[in-house]
Formats: sequence, structure tokens, C-alpha cells
Amino acid sequence: VDSTEATVLSNAGYNATSVRDLINAGYTAADLTELASAGVPASTLSNLATTKFPEATINDMLMKGVSANDIGTAGSMVNVGAVSSANAQKLLEAGAAGSTFSHLVGQAPAAVKLLDAGMSLDKINQLYNSSVGLTNVANNLTKLDINAINNATDPIGLYKTQIAGPVAPTTTTTTTPTT
Repeated sequence: VDSTEATVLSNAGYNATSVRDLINAGYTAADLTELASAGVPASTLSNLATTKFPEATINDMLMKGVSANDIGTAGSMVNVGAVSSANAQKLLEAGAAGSTFSHLVGQAPAAVKLLDAGMSLDKINQLYNSSVGLTNVANNLTKLDINAINNATDPIGLYKTQIAGPVAPTTTTTTTPTT
């Protein structure tokens, strides 16, 4: 840690012990300085170091505005194997937090597939809360117009219409009487 980094860290409330412990946990002095400058306290980093998220992932999420509390909650779910760290990170960075994150974890692979396809978190959440099921939505991805769903006031109804496919036109049959 150079003198400039030490000054920034000290001004942000980091002490020599916390800096040493965090460097031993895998943080670099430059990372710590960047996080300290962004207002992340040493205690937050110490707590997050116990998760299975790699240090670079934690830094990335914090710098993208994901709350330390949400990272900690997600970290505990990653630690018990409820969700992969990659899927948890995707959900968090998309804005899933609190109860939204907690319930999407159960269908994280499908939710992440939909996020990757461009579906908004809000619409994913609405589909999750319906009887449709995110796995069904993800399995029908090729039939979906994601932009239309993102703009729909009734994404569930639109989803059901899209997977049903086009309705065959009805034809009128005319019979000619035979004599």
C-alpha cells in the first residue's frame, strides 16, 4: 500500500489490521482504494469475504451499485448451493434484490436465460408470479417476441398467445345442393 492509497483508506475508516486482513483475503491495495473511495466500509468487505463470490465479482457488483446487504444475502444462498455465483451475480446486477431475488433463485437458470435474451426483470418477475413458470417461458424462448413482452401491459396473456402460435384462419364452407 503506497502513501496515497494509505491516506484514502485511512480517511475512509480502514485501519492497518482491516487492510492487512482484506489483502490476505485476496483484495489488492488498488481495489481497496477504489472501493473505499466509493464509500464501501472495511467491515462490509470483511463480511463479504466469507462468501463464495470471488473478490473481483464482489468489487464489480459493489461498483455497479448492488448493495452489500443484497450481495451478503446472495452470498449465503451461493454458500449453501441454492444458486450458482454466476447466476446470483447476473440476477443482482439486473436489479433483483430482496424478495425478488429470493424467489427468483429457485428458477435462476431460467431467469438468467430470459435476462440474456433481453427480457426485463420486471416482466420476468410478473411471469414468475403467474402460474406460467419461468422454466416454461425459457423453454419457449424461440416462439417469443421479447420486445413485445417487455412492452406489454399483460405479459402473461401475451406470452400465452405467443406460445399458442398463430391461429389458423377459419374458412367458410359453401355447399352446393345437387339435383
